[in-house]
Amino acid sequence: MPRYWKERYAGARYDDNPPEPLPPPARGLVIQELMCVNVCSFTFKFYSDDEIREYIAFFEKKTHPSSTLPIPEGSDSFFRWHSQRWYERLPMYLQEESKRVKVLKALRKALALSEAGKLRT
Repeated sequence: MPRYWKERYAGARYDDNPPEPLPPPARGLVIQELMCVNVCSFTFKFYSDDEIREYIAFFEKKTHPSSTLPIPEGSDSFFRWHSQRWYERLPMYLQEESKRVKVLKALRKALALSEAGKLRT
């Protein structure tokens, strides 16, 4: 059964930074929250409703095009992982049909809860 909640942003989400980081003096003044969805033993964390919509669009597709990216000229092949897209970091088991359907249903419900303002801390 999926779980939905909000949590305070603590500075890192999957070892990255928020899309628009606040300047250091404002970080303590503005409360930033992440919307969390735990489904199929995986916790998704979102900054905005638009980000949830992007994940929904991804999981609505049963097959995906090749994820190979061209390596820019002059770059070292050691740093290929910098070219990774967000969906390439998701566990592959989430794309199995049975789990994909569950994830899609949970993300749609999370979006509805978020838009209605019913996600709780």
